[in-house]
Amino acid sequence: VGTRAPRAAAFVCFKAAETGGEFLVADGRRMFRDLDADLIEELYNREIRYSVMELPFFGWIDNLPSFVQQPAMNVVRGAVSAAINAKVDFDVELLWGEGGYDGTRMLQARAPSQPPIVKHPVTGDPTWFCNVHSHSSKLRHQRESIYGAE
Repeated sequence: VGTRAPRAAAFVCFKAAETGGEFLVADGRRMFRDLDADLIEELYNREIRYSVMELPFFGWIDNLPSFVQQPAMNVVRGAVSAAINAKVDFDVELLWGEGGYDGTRMLQARAPSQPPIVKHPVTGDPTWFCNVHSHSSKLRHQRESIYGAE
């Protein structure tokens, strides 16, 4: 997530897959050349935003007296926002909701809309740099049905 392609990236696996475990890496410049122009236009028009994090442990707020809940939520959101925005190179919007697994109050961090194409940091070539394939709701639910909730 962000608005520029990194010069380099590193990937790590903390727990080896029992089966499979393939990790695909693609040439973003080639992806851009191979993508249909109508798809790229659709992705720009949809202004895709990612949920970059869900913090599903704020159910304790529901146990506070009702007149204290909103002020507590404001303080929590402010503190979490300051901490997150100090660590990333993009603004994060925090939204209250209910966690998908057990309905617990959670705070969801959303990145601003992301361009699907950015300039390569060295050549300036148009480069596909979009995680829509791993953040799509359909694929996330498919992974959950196979591997269980994270």
